[in-house]
Amino acid sequence: MSDGSSSEQINAIKQRIVLGWEKLEPLLDRIDPIPIIDRPMFLKELEHPSIVWAVDKIENVLQRLCIQVKNIKDLKRLIIYTLDAESLARSIKNPSYFFLFNHPEIKIALMDPNEPLEYALARELFEPSSWDVEGKTSILSNFESKDSPLAERWNRQILGIHDTLLMTASMGAGNHAVTFDTLLGFRNSMLNIPETMKSPDFRNLRGFFKGKPGILIGAGPSIEAQLPWLRDQQKHAILIAADTMLRPLREAGIYPHIICSIERTPEVQSLLDPGQSHKNTLLLASQVLDPSCFETYQGPNSIYFPNNHWNRWFGFRRSHFGTGHSCMGLAMACISYLECDPILLMGLDLCWSKQGSSHMSKVPYLEEDFYKKSNQLQRDQAILTKNSNGEEVETSHYWTLFRYQFDVWTTEVPSKVYNLSPIGLPFQGAPKKTLAEIDAMKILEKEIKGSTEELLKAMPYEKTADRKRNLDQIQNRMEAAIKDLTTIKNKIEMLDNDKIEDELKKSPHFNNILYPILVSSLTDLKSPHPPAQERSRSAVQQIVPAMIEAIESALPKIENFSASQSEEGFKLY
Repeated sequence: MSDGSSSEQINAIKQRIVLGWEKLEPLLDRIDPIPIIDRPMFLKELEHPSIVWAVDKIENVLQRLCIQVKNIKDLKRLIIYTLDAESLARSIKNPSYFFLFNHPEIKIALMDPNEPLEYALARELFEPSSWDVEGKTSILSNFESKDSPLAERWNRQILGIHDTLLMTASMGAGNHAVTFDTLLGFRNSMLNIPETMKSPDFRNLRGFFKGKPGILIGAGPSIEAQLPWLRDQQKHAILIAADTMLRPLREAGIYPHIICSIERTPEVQSLLDPGQSHKNTLLLASQVLDPSCFETYQGPNSIYFPNNHWNRWFGFRRSHFGTGHSCMGLAMACISYLECDPILLMGLDLCWSKQGSSHMSKVPYLEEDFYKKSNQLQRDQAILTKNSNGEEVETSHYWTLFRYQFDVWTTEVPSKVYNLSPIGLPFQGAPKKTLAEIDAMKILEKEIKGSTEELLKAMPYEKTADRKRNLDQIQNRMEAAIKDLTTIKNKIEMLDNDKIEDELKKSPHFNNILYPILVSSLTDLKSPHPPAQERSRSAVQQIVPAMIEAIESALPKIENFSASQSEEGFKLY
């Protein structure tokens, strides 16, 4: 070993090199340590306890790293992605930097410049923690040539994937747009109470299609070429599709047993094939759907409770599904509950095709301006990864999140799962299969008859007596909530920022209504930064009156629905 760090120091540093040690070790015996760099530096001190740093040659940022590590109190995370093995070897050989490379919170990944950063590796290094709800992460980048293709590629990779990690770690902490989105879900849930009580529940269907093959149908571009095969096989499997696929499937002569819908915006109704009858397709819908969706959809529906705390406040029984962030997450939860086996995944590409398509061409909203702008923005920020063929493709940070969820689901469900996308991303628990290979396996030979009718017959409606009791109960709770929230609205106008959350906690509605909706905005009420405090205060002062308005607008609908109920009860279909 040449002059420099001792063997003991090198062995200690080895524990911090989480990727690429096999490339470093041969260099250490034949490379000289980097000389000490000591020049005046005027740095803006980083306030955040978490740092992610992308750099081609780590020696170029050593002095900055040392200063920041010494200055940050309670450093919780320092992840360095570096691309140059020789630079890293020279740096760790200098004993003066031992304190840096042996810091207990540092993790260094020596990356191949030509390989994409995979989400699974980044998540393993980042290890999202509960403190991320209130913590912040600085994402830094240093490349010798800032405008080089290498810098652009890696900046996009690091930012895209770590934005996804931060989004999942913080659950929207400090993000007031999340608060308003949650309010919209609360408002829709209130307005949908009558529709929920009219619809049958999914709870009796566990194992209903046990052992029968099921096909999940997403809207990725690869599904377009597979529609003829799917049309021929539709009588031999249970078909569950995303709402985006309802119209394209009908136009292709394919009629799914169930479509899944989870979004709360009014635009979703355009996906539900207005004017067309779907009497043999069940709409499995979240209670947060915009009420117009149930007016638009011409077919049976079943409304489930997503995992929102305010559902407990309603006081009546309903199926709950944890669905992740996409319709296909709900579809996976649904097909798992039905215990279909095997499960075939189609159209779950989660990447752009080589032609630049994000979805199959006939998805209804593709021509909308809002979608074109959103898609272009996401593609401008695309992350590179490899598909199931080992080819480099473009994905987005949202698709990366969905991919991780499907990695988990496909490994946890007891059913066999196969991925039929010819261009899409791989899933850990779902081997890739071609349509010809599925045909050869002969798993779709038996015809499944009458499945939709049997499904609807097995789903229970709420008993009339229970429905009337629950309606009376929810009306009383809504009236009490309006009174309580009005008092809170008046009080918080007079309180200092740091007293607002304490006042909210006194309310009997804090746990089930106030906190679930306001959590993303309460975070910064006690921030050391006055602008952040004021943004939080403004959000809270807008949301509480909006909650009152949401309850007040729903109350007449519930009263009218309650008055219309007979002792005999009814069935919708």
